[in-house]
Amino acid sequence: MTAARDLRPPGAGATRRGRRALAAALALLALPIALAWLVPLPARLSTPPSTVVLFADGSPAHVFLAPDGRLRMRARLDAVDPDYLRALLRFEDKRFRRH
Repeated sequence: MTAARDLRPPGAGATRRGRRALAAALALLALPIALAWLVPLPARLSTPPSTVVLFADGSPAHVFLAPDGRLRMRARLDAVDPDYLRALLRFEDKRFRRH
């Protein structure tokens, strides 16, 4: 009785295992991304901002309430008081800047 000869080149089994592992890792990474597209965001995140009427110099003349009855004005980060940002970040969790 003779042993069957393996005709694959040396290391071919390891390459196949590596491809399977890579495919599994990509599938695991794709799952959260796919779920993010399928799960709808809360309705409050899609509420449009308030309408702002400006003077000629760019300062607000009047701000109308947003559809949800709140004042929602866009602001540039550099226009927000740094003390307010520090206070806000103190209430966030320690992983806030990473996620």
